[in-house]
Amino acid sequence: MNILTHVGDTVQSTAIPVGIRLMFSRIGEIDTLNEKYQAQVYIEARWSSDLVRLKLTTEQHRQLNEGKSVTILKFNEKNWTPELFIENAIGELKEVLRYTLKKGNTQRSGQLIEICEHRDLKGVFWEKLEWIISQITYLIDKLKEPNTETMRGYTTLSLRLYHRLTVHLHHFPSDVQELTVSVTTSYYDDKVVLHKDEYYQSGINRAAFVDQQEWMLYQHVETQTRFTKEYPFRDENDAKEEQKRSVFSVTCHAVCSFCTFTIPPNLPQSRLQIDCTLLLTSITFRWVVNRSLSSAEYFEKYYRNVKFFFSQLYPI
Repeated sequence: MNILTHVGDTVQSTAIPVGIRLMFSRIGEIDTLNEKYQAQVYIEARWSSDLVRLKLTTEQHRQLNEGKSVTILKFNEKNWTPELFIENAIGELKEVLRYTLKKGNTQRSGQLIEICEHRDLKGVFWEKLEWIISQITYLIDKLKEPNTETMRGYTTLSLRLYHRLTVHLHHFPSDVQELTVSVTTSYYDDKVVLHKDEYYQSGINRAAFVDQQEWMLYQHVETQTRFTKEYPFRDENDAKEEQKRSVFSVTCHAVCSFCTFTIPPNLPQSRLQIDCTLLLTSITFRWVVNRSLSSAEYFEKYYRNVKFFFSQLYPI
């Protein structure tokens, strides 16, 4: 079975493709201060295998030959699985695992069996919720290395940060956060490659959301396949170069807004409270930027843009 090439990465044809579908069953509390959130997700992983390679009972073989679906709870104890795990999990996750097997639908599949791993997960996930702050910190650290190569990269990063900050402030004063679950495997990309399920889409259950009074969930989700590089320890008998691991990420978006136009005009006391909060926020932000960032020309443009956004917050 052939593997499609993804974003310029060369994938060996011997790798087993595993289709991933992820559903956000429930989103719990979003902790922006500690950059984590609680969630319950449902993951389906699909791949194919020859019937002769599977260790099944006689009854299970008979049901598959009759075109029936077979459910096995401990399929991974005797058979091969892609050994999936969550890359951005915090602590131990509560997990319920089961497998379903059925015969391939197409005539070309022959004796191929479609295997689906069903995984219910519940726990805490890590997410970098403040991208802008981390990039500003990295940019300030780079200023301590005054050489030509660093300054060239500094200029490129500054322009990229300016563009990203402009896009980020497009939602201001609404706070849009990305909540991601990253699924990866213990095998390298020469054995297993994760990709989006071609027949079943990922999604989110917006009804089961704990922080509905503070946040609103978007309906759509985004999927991405990437590869992480690893550099194993080498010895005299091992000459392997860097190896890559396949990672499949699914992201949903939550928005929180505390701007004045969301408050009815007949409640001026509430509007004044929000205005005071926004005013103190803008003053603190400008103070931090003024003390931390360089006075380069491109930062002056970005600073004027920030002040323009904040100046639009107080129409009263």
